[in-house]
Amino acid sequence: MRGISRIDGHTKEVVNYYAGDDWQGNVYLEGRYTQATDGSIYFGSGKGIVCFHPDSIRKVRMERTPVITGMQVNGRLVNRQTLSGKHPVVSEDLVRATGVHLSYSDNSFAFWVSMMDYQNAESIFYEYRLEEFGDTWSRTLPGESRIQYHHLPPGDYTLLLRACENGFCSPVRAMKVHIAPPWYFSPFARILYTLFIIGACCLWYIAVQRKRREEVGEMKLRFFINIAHEIRSPLTLIVSPVEDLLKKASDAEMHKSLLLIRYNANRILELLNQLLDVRRIDKGQMRLHFAEIDIRHFVNELLDAFSGQARQQGITLQVEFADDLPLVWVDPDNFDKVLVNLLMNALKYTPQSGTVCVSVKTGSAPDAAGPLRDYLEIAVEDTGKGLNERELKKIFERFYQSESGRVSARQGFGIGLNLCQALVKLHYGVIFAENRKDVQGSRFVVRLPLGNKHLKKEEMADGKPEEHLSLHGRVEEPAYFPVQEKGKRNPTHYRVLVIDDDEALRNFLQESLSVHYRVDVAADGMEGWQKALATLPDVVVSDVMMPEMDGFQLLKELKKNPNTNHIPVVLLTSKTELAVVWKVWNKERTDI
Repeated sequence: MRGISRIDGHTKEVVNYYAGDDWQGNVYLEGRYTQATDGSIYFGSGKGIVCFHPDSIRKVRMERTPVITGMQVNGRLVNRQTLSGKHPVVSEDLVRATGVHLSYSDNSFAFWVSMMDYQNAESIFYEYRLEEFGDTWSRTLPGESRIQYHHLPPGDYTLLLRACENGFCSPVRAMKVHIAPPWYFSPFARILYTLFIIGACCLWYIAVQRKRREEVGEMKLRFFINIAHEIRSPLTLIVSPVEDLLKKASDAEMHKSLLLIRYNANRILELLNQLLDVRRIDKGQMRLHFAEIDIRHFVNELLDAFSGQARQQGITLQVEFADDLPLVWVDPDNFDKVLVNLLMNALKYTPQSGTVCVSVKTGSAPDAAGPLRDYLEIAVEDTGKGLNERELKKIFERFYQSESGRVSARQGFGIGLNLCQALVKLHYGVIFAENRKDVQGSRFVVRLPLGNKHLKKEEMADGKPEEHLSLHGRVEEPAYFPVQEKGKRNPTHYRVLVIDDDEALRNFLQESLSVHYRVDVAADGMEGWQKALATLPDVVVSDVMMPEMDGFQLLKELKKNPNTNHIPVVLLTSKTELAVVWKVWNKERTDI
């Protein structure tokens, strides 16, 4: 029998006594005990007889806390130089340490503890627990001072220790234990996982939005294609009789009206043809037939077609050719559509007295991949307002409408530049836009590979170069007509101010209204505002979408000025959506 136990009859508390507490050893002989008449008890042991009176046993309270005298991690003894992972296990001696740092692989460890009482060491046992795991204490056997844990999960723990003897326990000693997570659960890894999830969500969202845009774009294109097919035949039936009437018309006024009808009908027909070309390219049905042409002659013919429009708008049209330009392989029937679109845009967004310049030269890029190591460069420059940085990235997207100051009533469907990009790609070239560095304005650049090594045999047309200069994409010169006073007209004293950036429409309104009124015209809102202050018209007829100052802002300025706030204003717009009507009726009315 090991030690002697004392049991309290009332509380049932059990206290064990071992060697060191003035006892003769720990092992006693079974049945070798007796009690004297005075209450003293005698126990027989291998070292003699132990005699004591139960009332004479003293209970001594423990005041000191246990001391950690040693530590073992995965079989390794720990000192101040011991590392776990990349960090030291302790930063000071164990007896003074308040915490230990362990890596994920060192999650099994043991401590040796002591009360520094070597006389009664065999009667002391230790209780311990991890605060995070509950309130239940574990205990060692009496005389044993080693406590251990195995395979603890990563985290921060508080190890609580206390020594117990003769029914009393010492104050609790606390030791912080940090077990680092594995690298794939570390804070850095969690940040990476979070960024990865966020990135994946962003990519998913971008993919969904791209697919949605493609679906919307496809729906728009399909809708426009259906309309184009429905309109094309009736429009052809309009253009053909107009051509016949033009040949027979003898009256100058009638001839002007017929030319205006033909020009605008051809504008619509050209838009419809662009839609059909885009669909053919999307379906892979656009087959090009390349021919070797004189690019100087090709560009000059196009510029001749636009010279009248530039002259009417007060725009200088320039061309610059490098010396010794080689022949270039293009499909004349389709490449002229690229230059036509670029020239139309340049003229549309260049103000009066501005300049549009077309330059043609050769260049080389030795590091470029593909056929564009040696290329022909055609640049179309204007002196308009230019493009903002966001537009430079989106300008070639299908159905994209300019949001910068390049505002015009003739914005079209937003497919012209997209068609240009598609046709240039079919020519194995590139097209890009940039703002001019020396002066205000934008610059559209087309680069085409030189030679024909990049072409397939079936893509090359037969015949001499000059046989392929057809310029089917060429536009007619716009029919702009100056207003001529006639003797038959008897305008009243009422004055009308017409403001519109479409010169054909502006001249048409001037021609029509001048029969009965005195008519002044302006090409944009700012010019119209200045003319209104100078002439004080009886009524203002203005477009809504205009550069410099739109119709809404013009209306606000007119109504704010005491000299012009009495003038009635008629706003014209082709955008009849409810949002625009509501904006005019609600917002502008409130501001005025």
